[in-house]
Parts: sequence; C-alpha cells; structure tokens
Amino acid sequence: MRTIRWDFTQWVDGSAKHRVWDALSGVRRRLRWGFLGRSGVCLLVYATLLLHPADCQSLRWLGGPESNGIVRVSDDGATVAWLTGSFYYRAYVWRMGDAQPRQLNPGGYDTVASPVVTADGARVYFTRYNQYGFNAHALLYEPLSDTYTTLSGISSLGRYCWIQDITLDGQYVAGFRNIQPGGLSYYAFIGSTEGEGSNYLLSRSGYEYGVAFAISRTRNGLVVGGTVGPDYIWGIGDKHPAIWRLSAYGDQPEPEVIADVEGRGTLLALSANGKIGCGSTFTISAGTPLYAFVWFDGANPPIRYMPNLSANGRSSAYDITADGRTIVGISDDRAVRWRRTGDAFTIEDLNVTYAELLSSGSSLVDASSISSDGRYIAGYGYNGARGQYEVFLLDTGPCANPPDLNGDRSVDDADLLQVLFAFGQSGVGLPEDVNGDEVVDDADLLLVLFSFGVQC
Repeated sequence: MRTIRWDFTQWVDGSAKHRVWDALSGVRRRLRWGFLGRSGVCLLVYATLLLHPADCQSLRWLGGPESNGIVRVSDDGATVAWLTGSFYYRAYVWRMGDAQPRQLNPGGYDTVASPVVTADGARVYFTRYNQYGFNAHALLYEPLSDTYTTLSGISSLGRYCWIQDITLDGQYVAGFRNIQPGGLSYYAFIGSTEGEGSNYLLSRSGYEYGVAFAISRTRNGLVVGGTVGPDYIWGIGDKHPAIWRLSAYGDQPEPEVIADVEGRGTLLALSANGKIGCGSTFTISAGTPLYAFVWFDGANPPIRYMPNLSANGRSSAYDITADGRTIVGISDDRAVRWRRTGDAFTIEDLNVTYAELLSSGSSLVDASSISSDGRYIAGYGYNGARGQYEVFLLDTGPCANPPDLNGDRSVDDADLLQVLFAFGQSGVGLPEDVNGDEVVDDADLLLVLFSFGVQC
C-alpha cells in the first residue's frame, strides 16, 4: 500500500495551516464524528483505499435497430432508450435482463419519437403522432410493469412535438412543438409530469424559431437550454445557443443568447445546477457538426471550444454529468469523452480507453448519453460479432468520474491540497468545486478523500 503523508502543515505557511485544519474539522462536523481527530481522518482515508470497490468495466451490445444518434441511459444503467429511423421514427427501450429491446408501440400511430428516461430508469416519456405529424400526444411507459399512460395535460401538443430532456427528479420535461397546423412554427415548451401534467410555450422574444434540448432543476428554479433563430426551418439561417431562466414553473422569461457562434449552434445538455452546458456549432448548409463547445454561466468568454481527436476534426458534445466535469460526444466518427482537468478539458477516444472490451472489428462511433455520475455511457457503434450497427451500454466502473483536479491521472495529495488552498472560494466552474454547488467546502474535500489513490 502506498504511504500517504498527512502532515500538510509542514508544506504550507501559517495561515494555510489554519485552513487545512478548518477543512479537516469541517469533514468531521459533516460526518457528525465528533470524536475523530487528525488520526481519525487518516483512518477514514486508509479505509477508503482498502474498501474501494475493484474496477468492474463492461460493454454490452443491446441488439435491435441502430440508433439515429438519440440515446438515453438511466443513472443505474438499467434502462436505455433510443430513437431509430427518419421521418417515420420508432423508439426502443432496453431494460436490464431483456434479451432484446422492446419497441414502444402503444398502437394507432405511425411515429413514436423522442424517448427520455428518468434517473431511476422506472419511467420513459415519449411522444407519438400520425404520418403527417398531427395529433401529437405525450405518453408515459413504465418498463417494470410494461404499461402505457397517456398524459392528458401534455397532450394536444400540436404538430411534430418532441420531448428532449427531463429533470433529474423526473418532474419536468422540455422540448419543442410546432403550433402552426398548416406550416412550421417551432416553440420551445416545458411540461410538468406531476398528476396528469401540463405544458406551456416559452417565449421566442421576436425570433421565429425556438427549440429546447435540455432542462435542469436548480436551487433557484429551472434552466432550459436550446436554440433560437430568425427562421423557423432548422436548415436555414443562423441559430443561436440560448437559455431560459425560470424562477418557478409557469414563468415566461425571455431567451438569453449565450454566445455568437460560427453558423448555427445549440446548447444540448446542462449540468444539475444549470450553470455549465455543452453543445455544438453547425454549418449553415447541411447541419454537419463542426465544433463541440462547453458553456460556463457568467464566464468570459462564455463558451470554449473542445479539443478534437485530429487537428482538423469535427466534433459534437451531446451530454454532460451532473457536476459538469465530464462530457461525451463524437469526434472524427469516434465516440469520445472529455474530462475537465483544471481549467481545461482533455479528450479521450473511448475505443482506445476501453479497447480490451471491444471484440475484433467492433468500434464505438457515437457517445450520446452519460449517467449523472459519469459511470454509464450509451451510444451506438458497430458490433463486429454480429456485423451490424447497434446501441451499446458501457459501464466504465465505479470510479468513472474521479476528482483528478490537476490532470495527472491520479487522485492524490496534490488534488487534496488544491481543494484545501481553494477552500472557501465560490463561483461557477471552479476546478476545485467537485460537486458543482458553486462553493469549495468540506463536501468537496470529502469527495477527494473518498477517491484518494484512484488511478484514472
């Protein structure tokens, strides 16, 4: 076992000594272990190292039709839902223990679209409509009981309605809907899943186009992310990544354009606190992904472009963990993961990181969903054993999102000291704010302690 030196006070000046001890004291108070002294904290860390679960990584191909890029995974990895097809869409759900995925087919409709999964995997919300896009309704599917429920309060959604995201607590959904029966006029909407549900449109503030792709429930209300633009058709004109800030459900805020980007751009996912997000810019002509970006609320500049696998590569960022430290997507037709180290994000090819899990001829093409803690990643790729494209579920193990703050691929005393020296600071996007609550405190220190010794 590695020897850990805990006499931090020999390395820091007098004022820092008090910060170190105050931080460790905060851990004791948080755990309500008043009898623990400095030796007790050492025992805590040694116990963490001894009892840390062994890595348990796996890759599962889920069979059925391939995804068109929209895949959702629950936080426990037990439920995966995805969309397939074009124009006439079909949705599928795989539940742990299923030999084959289940097609969502409540009957009587030509298209079943846009499934989203609650964090616990017990509920899947989706929309359905006829071949012309009319008579859209929202439904709830419960995979454990294999039952459907029509949400009358989120029904009559108009034409071509899609649910795009759901809050971690499963109470609110966001998406977009067309309100013009004879044409196209897209509005972002937000809906409540409580009871029979309800929904309403968000303001476009003079724009002709508004779409919501992400939603987070925060301490101050709700944050919705998406895009707005001057033209109602996705393939025409500039589109701007935007957010809507709601102090409560029912509010009607104006959209805030978060940045001017090359061509068209959209915000596709948000952290739990709604202060960090990811998305992509697109070309005007064909909607081909150009550059993945990350957004920090209040930062200057507000967005940063993410690294690609190659110098002239193209990429798209699709989903983000609850703490905003890990993002997944695609770069150069390879499934990738970006991890935050310090103030920057580094990119890794999942085909390289998890090469031992891939059979001959198999590859991971796109990573479009990640669980809130970063452990499970879902997307689609090529299953060499079956000779076809399929949805995959990757279990990266219990140490999927370690607080490696300085990027040396190890959680060690350097990371612990970084938290200690930043102790008490507050703000959005602080590298030492491990849990993303906008303040560096004993909770962040505890997370580093519990991961101490992890190699990543």
